[in-house]
Amino acid sequence: MKKNKFTFMLIPNAEQSIRRIRFPPYLLIVIPVTIVLIILITIGWQYNLHLQSDTEINELTEQIITNKNSYQDTIQEKDQTIEHLQDDILELTSEVDNIKEQVDELKQLEQDLLNLKEDVSYSIKDLLEEYNEIEQFSIGVGGQELPISEYLENLINESDDYVNELKKEVNILSSNLEEIKKKMQKKVDLLKITPSIWPTKSRRISSWYGIRKDPFTNVNSLHTGIDIDGNYGDTIFTTADGTVEETGYDHQLGNYILINHTNDVKTLYMHLSKILVKEGVSVIKGEKIGLMGSTGRSTGSHLHYEVLLRGNPTNPFPYLEGER
Repeated sequence: MKKNKFTFMLIPNAEQSIRRIRFPPYLLIVIPVTIVLIILITIGWQYNLHLQSDTEINELTEQIITNKNSYQDTIQEKDQTIEHLQDDILELTSEVDNIKEQVDELKQLEQDLLNLKEDVSYSIKDLLEEYNEIEQFSIGVGGQELPISEYLENLINESDDYVNELKKEVNILSSNLEEIKKKMQKKVDLLKITPSIWPTKSRRISSWYGIRKDPFTNVNSLHTGIDIDGNYGDTIFTTADGTVEETGYDHQLGNYILINHTNDVKTLYMHLSKILVKEGVSVIKGEKIGLMGSTGRSTGSHLHYEVLLRGNPTNPFPYLEGER
């Protein structure tokens, strides 16, 4: 039996021959079904990509929440440490004041006793003469007696011993006071050279310390500091006392400043529009050192701020609680 077929006739123009295309009827079903299947597969693939994106977004959201909680815990611990340190300083200050008062009292008492000793020594001769006169006119009485001269000598010796003991106490108190002063000075010096304030007036952090996607390569990499958003030309402040170790320009860092606070702690300020300090100069906490910009490998006006411990970058956020 002859199978039926559909025929398409193509008539280009009057000069060219007519073309005929024959195909079986089932193609009228196969072709639409194939198109529908392709559409369904495409929709399913797009839906799967959407689910994957939602999963990644949820994971990133959870990670952000976890990091936020961790930062809050770190801030709380830092605040508690600062409060304890302040309490210690207040306690030490109170101890110093008390010791100063005690030392002043001891010095005054020592001087009074020395004056008393001089008065007693000066009157020994007169007392002995009076005693001799009384002895000439005395009548006989009973009981054991101690000569006045011996009594006064004993009194003077006791005064000397007491004064010497007081001198020892004063020396001990002075030594303790000096030790407390040294401890307080060490703590004050440590606070001065420890980064503890924001390097900008802005408090907007646009990129945190840690693993992130590089904005230029879109590849995961370690972000060794924090990016603080701000306006072009905003003032940059040093976060602790120190010495400007290095300044310059780098195609990655842009205009940058490296400050050495101790042999173990350094801070780095990058992408500046202008540098206001020179290498080798000393700076104090809160001093203006530069202006915010977008030089080097940067996508916009901001400050990249790093804290280096023994040459290795560490999370700067715990060092930002203080105010200028």
